[in-house]
Amino acid sequence: MKKTYLYLLALCTPLTTLANTYIGAGIQTNNPSIQDNAMKSTSVNNVTLNLQKEGTSSDFHIFAGYKFDNNWGVELAFTAFEQSTELETVIDYTQEEEWEADADYTQISIAATYLYPLNDNLKLVGAVGILHHDADFNASYKIDVENGPDINHINVQQSDTSIGGLAAIGLQYQVYKNIDITAKAQYARSSLVGNASLMLSASYTF
Repeated sequence: MKKTYLYLLALCTPLTTLANTYIGAGIQTNNPSIQDNAMKSTSVNNVTLNLQKEGTSSDFHIFAGYKFDNNWGVELAFTAFEQSTELETVIDYTQEEEWEADADYTQISIAATYLYPLNDNLKLVGAVGILHHDADFNASYKIDVENGPDINHINVQQSDTSIGGLAAIGLQYQVYKNIDITAKAQYARSSLVGNASLMLSASYTF
């Protein structure tokens, strides 16, 4: 994860020295749909943990881009999201059985963007691009001891990467000459996971 942040920062830093470049950050709601069957549902100590049943989550995203003209541009973005589930049963008043599973995803994307002016301040924005997904999966079974160390029995780990694509559409409003607010819907998918997102962000153009 730390290497990913440094990689994105290294790519974004030179952009800030150029005219018509922009940087931004925002929040998003995620509704992941896991495509990898081993991560979607796994059995640990005869108990099935199903990540696909988990709901939406809120996370952040950061991005940087360049505007070739008033309509066309290119944008590099980074986001991270996850799914997790757990199950507990009581053995006695000092011990509990715990089953846990979680999948952590990072996404780096590059997309062509198109802006269509609706009036002086409001624009329709669209994007189509490619992405790279990095997934880390972990499932475990342990005994939680109240007055002592936990007893770890099973720990399953899996990592994978995949290339995919994305598409987005939304509205951008210029609140000041260099500051824009953007609201958009995005769908991103690879062989590991699909993710439908609603995104709200602010950006600054140099």
